[in-house]
Amino acid sequence: MGRLSQRNKQALYYATYVSKEEIKDEYDNPTGQFQITYSAPTKAMYNIGFVESDAEVAMFGISATSTLRIVVEKDGFPLNETSILWYGKT
Repeated sequence: MGRLSQRNKQALYYATYVSKEEIKDEYDNPTGQFQITYSAPTKAMYNIGFVESDAEVAMFGISATSTLRIVVEKDGFPLNETSILWYGKT
C-alpha cells in the first residue's frame, strides 16, 4: 500500500448508484421513465486538483464544467462512473 500526503486532502461528498426502477402509471403500465436511486451522500477526504475548468453563457443561465483529478489509494475506492460527486463550497 502506497503513501499519500495527508495534509493535501480535501473534503468531497459522493453518492453511489443503488438501483433503477421503471416508473408505472396509474394503470400499472410502464411509462418508459426510470427512477434512479443513490445512496446517502458520504464525506471522504481525497487529494483533489483541477485539470480543466470552463464556463459559458447558455440559453437558460451559465453552463459550468470542471474536470477534477482525484488521487487515492486503489484499495477500497468506492467510486465508479455512475457515482455523483459534490466538491467545493458547501
